[in-house]
Amino acid sequence: MSECVAVTSFSPAGWTDYAEEGVRSFCENWPGRVIAYYEKDKPAFTHEKLTYRNLFDQTELLSVLSWCERNPVLQGRMPNGKYNYNFNIYKFCRHVFAVSHAAVGKDGRYVFWLDADVRIKKPVPEEFLSLLFEGDAYTVRLYRGPASHTESGFQGFDTSMEINSAFMNIWRELYIEGTVIALPYGFHDCWSYDHMVKFTRVRAANLTPQLTAIGPAFKHSSLDEYMTHEKGINKYMDKLIVPKKGEADMPEVIHA
Repeated sequence: MSECVAVTSFSPAGWTDYAEEGVRSFCENWPGRVIAYYEKDKPAFTHEKLTYRNLFDQTELLSVLSWCERNPVLQGRMPNGKYNYNFNIYKFCRHVFAVSHAAVGKDGRYVFWLDADVRIKKPVPEEFLSLLFEGDAYTVRLYRGPASHTESGFQGFDTSMEINSAFMNIWRELYIEGTVIALPYGFHDCWSYDHMVKFTRVRAANLTPQLTAIGPAFKHSSLDEYMTHEKGINKYMDKLIVPKKGEADMPEVIHA
């Protein structure tokens, strides 16, 4: 069995909207096990590579979500009525609890996080994945440089390294203890991951050394041969109603 494990998570709505397609592509093309953390309702889809785990079995996560429910800002809802994803702990902390749970669970040496809106296009060789950890790196990331934050749609961790348990436990504790709100730029999984890399001084292999700002990280990395990231509006494109010719040119004017 491959030592490369893929981990992802999704909500019930996310499964219907985009995650089922992503998980199916993982099962078809990933060389090892696929661990999917679901919320509330276990999907009906099964595969010999696929293991389901209920994300909400983690009581510490439920406590964090309860804290966020009492604080709109921690859901990204600003006092001025606008949305800012940088502060949305409620949504993005689920990634941290899913991947950290798998990484300390002896599921495989190399644990990779893939967002559920990633699509694997063709079989990924195990050798390709293991070689990403060049120079004895503990973690693999799509880094955009100090002016931005890591793209968290794909991450890898070598769980055989001694630092692994401490890294994962401290990462979780940022949210459990609420100290994540002391981070200077934002509280979501990307900012907290970058903080952890710096704080623990682990070696991180960067798959996007030429990327220095927000941009399509997957396309700027060696991952592009094997997978795409259907993030944002792209993951809903097949569900959009396309207007007829001329229909979108002239919006209806509603008079007071």
